[in-house]
Amino acid sequence: MKQALTGVRYADAGPIHYCSPGSLLIGQGDYVIVRTDRGERLGWVVLTPDQTEDVDVEGPIRVVERLAALDEVERH
Repeated sequence: MKQALTGVRYADAGPIHYCSPGSLLIGQGDYVIVRTDRGERLGWVVLTPDQTEDVDVEGPIRVVERLAALDEVERH
């Protein structure tokens, strides 16, 4: 069984990183915080789990930790 994945971007026109939404209900356009090897990163959801059903991902899958706070989005 495939895991539900969410597509997240960290930069305009940057690559899409596939992350597990965990127990969060997140939608397209939501700003989220993902823990990476570089620490916490702010990104935004560009693909929801129903849009990524056929995606195969190699390597570790990061988990979306939480929705970003408004001040984090404004600083970004």
